[in-house]
Amino acid sequence: MKKIEKIVLPYSGGLDTSIILKWLQETYRCEIIADWRIDYNLHRPHTSLGGLTPNEFTTRSAMDHNVNRPKL
Repeated sequence: MKKIEKIVLPYSGGLDTSIILKWLQETYRCEIIADWRIDYNLHRPHTSLGGLTPNEFTTRSAMDHNVNRPKL
């Protein structure tokens, strides 16, 4: 049984299924955006960052900052 059917079938005849379908569509959109953000920031290289992912760039910048930090 599909995910949508599991949620819609118990309500058939009682609650307007269009409300449930709208909620499912919104949830699905949120999942797609979350997956895109993970790919964009963790896996996709950016030419503006020298071919690094934003995550790699941030990690290297933090490491460079600690290495070049003056010792007091």
